[in-house]
Amino acid sequence: MCPLCEAPVARGDSFCEACGHPLASPSCMSCGAAAVDAEGYCERCGVRQPTARDHAESVLPHGAAAVTDRGLRRARNEDAVTLLTLTPPRRTRSHQKRPPSR
Repeated sequence: MCPLCEAPVARGDSFCEACGHPLASPSCMSCGAAAVDAEGYCERCGVRQPTARDHAESVLPHGAAAVTDRGLRRARNEDAVTLLTLTPPRRTRSHQKRPPSR
């Protein structure tokens, strides 16, 4: 059965004879239909499929990491991530321990 028009197809066919849809298309992440076109949109439900640019991870030494995902309100990934190296604060005289008073 064709995932787009649901017409019957013969085993081994590469394209649907009724609508011409390629039968080896990737599956949609939203509706599950094997009907994703070359631009990355599902031909059944219209949802744009995620790409490698929609998710990014950065792992740095000493336990620092950052993750960013494409938002649902914007077409572009507009997250901002900043990583800084922090040094421990220097102790001043007012923060140093005082000897116990007698």
